[in-house]
Amino acid sequence: MKPAGRSTSGGGKTARGNRRTRLPASERSAAGGADPGQRSEIAEWLEVLGLVALRILYRIETDGIRRLPARGGVLLVGNHLTWCDVPVLVAATPRPLRFVAGRDMFDVPFLGWLMRQFRAIPIAPRQAKDAVRTIVEEVADGAAVCVFPEGQLSRLGMLGAFQPGIALIAHRLGEAPVEPFYIDGLWGSVFSYSEGRFFWKKPERIRRRVTVYFAPPLHAGNSEVSNLRSAISACAWRAFRRRGAEEADLWSRLSRAWNRSRVWCAEAAAGRIRRWPGPDLLEAVATTGSDVGRLSRGTRVAVCADPSLESAAMHLALLRQGCVPVTATESAGSERATRRALIEESGAAALAWREAGSGWRWETALPGSLTEDQGQGGAALAVFRRGRWRLHRFDSVCLAAGILQLRETLAFRREEVVLCPRSFTRPGVWWAGWWLPLLQGWPMVFAPDGGLAEVRTLGVTVEVADRPRLQEWTEEPSPARLPRHVAHFENDVSMKTGTAPRERQPGRPVFLRGLDDPVSGCVLALSTPDPGLQSGRPLLSGLRAGSSGRLLNGVDVRVNGGGREGHAVFNVITPAWERTEPGKPAVSGLTGWIDPDGFVFADESQ
Repeated sequence: MKPAGRSTSGGGKTARGNRRTRLPASERSAAGGADPGQRSEIAEWLEVLGLVALRILYRIETDGIRRLPARGGVLLVGNHLTWCDVPVLVAATPRPLRFVAGRDMFDVPFLGWLMRQFRAIPIAPRQAKDAVRTIVEEVADGAAVCVFPEGQLSRLGMLGAFQPGIALIAHRLGEAPVEPFYIDGLWGSVFSYSEGRFFWKKPERIRRRVTVYFAPPLHAGNSEVSNLRSAISACAWRAFRRRGAEEADLWSRLSRAWNRSRVWCAEAAAGRIRRWPGPDLLEAVATTGSDVGRLSRGTRVAVCADPSLESAAMHLALLRQGCVPVTATESAGSERATRRALIEESGAAALAWREAGSGWRWETALPGSLTEDQGQGGAALAVFRRGRWRLHRFDSVCLAAGILQLRETLAFRREEVVLCPRSFTRPGVWWAGWWLPLLQGWPMVFAPDGGLAEVRTLGVTVEVADRPRLQEWTEEPSPARLPRHVAHFENDVSMKTGTAPRERQPGRPVFLRGLDDPVSGCVLALSTPDPGLQSGRPLLSGLRAGSSGRLLNGVDVRVNGGGREGHAVFNVITPAWERTEPGKPAVSGLTGWIDPDGFVFADESQ
């Protein structure tokens, strides 16, 4: 008998205690295809020992395991993050599995021996048809076969482009179902390529939880590649939503992240630098909290101030009080009429704003105009565009889940120092340049007057640029001690030189363009740094000229038809922000196309 695992009783919550038991010999052929007895006894013992070791490292759970057919042939298709995906799936599923692996892995000493012991199916580019035929025959004989459609380990954490063979396999399966799955919790482990390397990094935690999410099986006529990606993306959002619900207490998360002396924030203004260690920021929060102590939980409060130390303290004080901070740009709300419009549009009970050389000033809402968020918490962003305020509201679960999406995509390291934007001109800047470093506890640098001379001495490694600061990057000479990466969300920036910043320029940082939705306010796609080379071969690229990168995990697209040069035209579907009905995704108005490698090109006219 193999070690006990944790599984679910269905598509909902995770249940404990369902033991994985070996089927009788007479039933094994029907349940798992070829009799596992064809494997050597050594393989049986190696599997038991491997699963014991695996459960020491991870807490393996499943969600929706009953969706996996108990008998008959089935093709499992999902994401490929780490070297231990295969043993995790073996531990998570009650059926014996056969896996598809690259032919070159069979030539590696010991690894090739293991592949043959466990009857892996080899596949090579020049012999792909033979592998496809073997897979289809195994499924037809009743086996459960697992294929990773990306064809390689992910170096970016995102779901990459599918290899052409997966469409051919799905087409030839006949009536056999295809079972999409998503492995959550392994990205960031020592076995993944997070932080740009395998193995040689400090584990984030011991016995981290790993969950395998299963989607409803797809049957003949419904297993096209687009439907497979949609099903895997839906599983990914279930994973982020579940983890977001567990981390929805934003103040507790923030206080844990900043209650460390090695975490700090600084402000460079008027030719001097103010630097607060994490505990000093929390002390400032306690002082600022005396101004918000009269507010009740769930009350919206607009904070009209550009990013600064005091603005960060005010946001954290509102979260501590259980209020919902509505972030707005100070320059846009400098006039009283505009501030009053902000209160009315956001449904805020009060507005806090700062004047030069003075502390916080307050303006209250008119009676009957305020809105209370009944226990949902979270935060909101108000963007002043085309003469009016547009509000993007996110509850605590969506905010935490969105931060998890970004954290697992940006491929930044734990020691990053982030230069925050001067204003929140787009939702993506608010996500990546404000809440992500706040909730992660990354050192933050503010430069409200735009001067970068003092900023260079603080060792900034990442900049999240708004439109004005992005334009400054065309000026010469290049400043010393450049950040490695500049993330931005401007798709139509016309620079002083007449061209937008290119993704790669010698002597300049790497520009990472992202795509956000001006309607829902969520981040949809993001470029990432190239992972480099391995054995002289280029790995999966994270950048492409003119592209906004690849879709984040959990974001799906609806293909509308053929596009230019064979690209797929799409409307973005954002399951993260359930605007219409609970459980139903919101469809963004953005359109564009996706190239065969999965890069997103949004229409710049939008």
